[in-house]
Amino acid sequence: MKINFMSTTFRYLGAFSIVVFCAVSMFFSFIERDLKEEALKQAISYASFFENRFFDFRANKIIENNKVNQEMTLVAIDDESIQAIGIWPFPRTVYAQFLNRLKEYGAKVAVFDIIFPEKSLSCDAGQNSPDNIFARSIENFQSIPGNRVILPYSIADYGQGAFEQMPEELYNFIMDTQQAGELGLFQEKVSSETYPIKELL
Repeated sequence: MKINFMSTTFRYLGAFSIVVFCAVSMFFSFIERDLKEEALKQAISYASFFENRFFDFRANKIIENNKVNQEMTLVAIDDESIQAIGIWPFPRTVYAQFLNRLKEYGAKVAVFDIIFPEKSLSCDAGQNSPDNIFARSIENFQSIPGNRVILPYSIADYGQGAFEQMPEELYNFIMDTQQAGELGLFQEKVSSETYPIKELL
């Protein structure tokens, strides 16, 4: 009888410990992104590490590998594309033409996986520069309510090519689309080396 009591006690203690550990780990994963102290951040990073791996496991179990999303299209730049255009990287006028064509096809969101951190090297200046042509195509695409062009940027470590303050365009986008939520967004972590030039924003 005593052995059964001890066995039951240890079983409940074990279950309780697991629940507490999971709850604490979830809490750590939520607050980790808001911490500035690197030592503390490293100490509790195990939570997000396991959550990321568990998310991959869940996604692989749920997602149907052969299912095709008819609402999304991946446009890739391959060797054939480069040979057809004849130059790499592509002039931004090419992306402008591409964006105009997407608008004609009825696309709602265009997401680029190409960074535009520097101005184009071109003899054309003013309104006819490749940057301004691309900028006008972005403006034209977004002239339809609900349409959006997403340009990428990366996150930098502290003190390594990062803005001291969050770029105004990014801040306005976050506020307009209510993307901030309860997430901590550190201004100094937006990379100045990959952030798009102002002409395109």
